[in-house]
Amino acid sequence: MWVELGMDWGDFDGDSDMDLALGSSAGATVYRNEAGNLQKLGESLGEDTYGVRWADLNNDHQLELIAVGGNISSTDPLTTGFNYIYGLNEYGDFAQLESFNSKYQLVRVAPGDYNGDGYLDLVASTNGINVSCGVELYTNTWAINGTFFSGPDQCVSEQATASVVPGDYDNDDDIDLALGGFPNQVKLVKNIRNGAVLTNSELFGGFVSLDDSLSFLPYDFAWGDYNGDGFLDLAAAFPSERKIRVYANPGIHANAGSWPFEEIIADSFLTPLSLDWGDVDGDGRIDLAVADSPPVVYRYVEGHGFSRIELLYPPDLYSGQV
Repeated sequence: MWVELGMDWGDFDGDSDMDLALGSSAGATVYRNEAGNLQKLGESLGEDTYGVRWADLNNDHQLELIAVGGNISSTDPLTTGFNYIYGLNEYGDFAQLESFNSKYQLVRVAPGDYNGDGYLDLVASTNGINVSCGVELYTNTWAINGTFFSGPDQCVSEQATASVVPGDYDNDDDIDLALGGFPNQVKLVKNIRNGAVLTNSELFGGFVSLDDSLSFLPYDFAWGDYNGDGFLDLAAAFPSERKIRVYANPGIHANAGSWPFEEIIADSFLTPLSLDWGDVDGDGRIDLAVADSPPVVYRYVEGHGFSRIELLYPPDLYSGQV
């Protein structure tokens, strides 16, 4: 029996509907969307896959699939990691295009043009505790030598983490990061390129600690301007504590640390494992979707905080945690 560990949506075949990639203990599996029906595309690819993300890595207007998580040992994350890039090849088949190694087994990957050269780079993390570097930057070298990634270019954070998400929290037009920090921290890492194209320099510096009052680090993040003030706020999921915290970005004081937050208690044990923002009720403001059991959506009202939006689910829509 295989265990699903990651997922992402993307239109890899260019037919204007969204296809699905799953990462699991069986490898990476792609489901092509055929008029609303998901059809499995061949056999599962590679080996253990903890994180999957669609991204156009070579600017050819087609999505490639980044799959991370393979390693020599299935039980020891401190062994060498093996990671893969899949996509449509010259014959129109979906296949492996490239691979790259990592010092440790990776669990999360976050594409973004971090150095400003027009090509998507990667920030990837491991959750191994006794590591020399838990989060690393991989610069995309396609424009230089026709390969995607050769190795880590900067240690972004020495602490291991199960969650990393990019976002421009200080509105300076470059991509910063929100990270968990083992064992119990939420922090931001500032991109310091300040609008310049920096291809051979360290891009990240200046940690901002948002929260170290936790029992354990977060499992998932999502950026979204829920209060409409023009700055990205941060939602964080803590399944080990059965709660969500939504950190309100203080704008021009964002780098001062210790953002104010509102806390939401989840319904079920070890939830939520994921969350995201989206305008569910069509009122022009984003709501917070939480993978509780069953799933829950919260609406924010100024002065009143977060309250549930009642959802009706068809019978047998879900089973167990989501």
